[in-house]
Amino acid sequence: KKGENYYKSAKNKEAFLEFEIFIKEEPYEYEVRDALFKMGKIRFAEKSYADSIMYFERLLKNYKTIKYNSEVKISLARSYFHLNVIPKSAEIFSEYVKNNRKPHELGFIARYYLGKIHAKQKRKKDALQELKIAISILKEKDIEEKNLADECLFLASKLSYEEKNLPDAYKYYNLISQKFLSQNP
Repeated sequence: KKGENYYKSAKNKEAFLEFEIFIKEEPYEYEVRDALFKMGKIRFAEKSYADSIMYFERLLKNYKTIKYNSEVKISLARSYFHLNVIPKSAEIFSEYVKNNRKPHELGFIARYYLGKIHAKQKRKKDALQELKIAISILKEKDIEEKNLADECLFLASKLSYEEKNLPDAYKYYNLISQKFLSQNP
């Protein structure tokens, strides 16, 4: 409970330590799953991706049923992406997309990152296809990670421009928030 209170108060360092103590003292408690998940999220937020991978992999390996299985997989794939382990990242995102067809935020994130991966691999048409699906989810759902939404729109605009599709480039560019544009001139 102490770790939870720290976590809710965004005192990540204190929360992490409390979760660590809890896991050492009570390794077989059900709440160990929650602690590992939050430890992984804390490390992800700190951009300590190798550590976040360790916690997320441990969760998936040791617990077959966890209530945030989807979020763990997406965070794991994002961590691999940020460490430039692109094949592993693409594999996890692709599997997630294949098994989750309904539009929702995690689906948006998976499609967006698949678009980025294809763009890195110079596969512009595949990248644009994934980004357009991500944008269609944006139209249906309110996405918490607004910066990702803007990055998605910007990348779709840029790739459309490179493909000489000026109407789409213009359309996506005009959907980008003014806040994002002012922060990324």
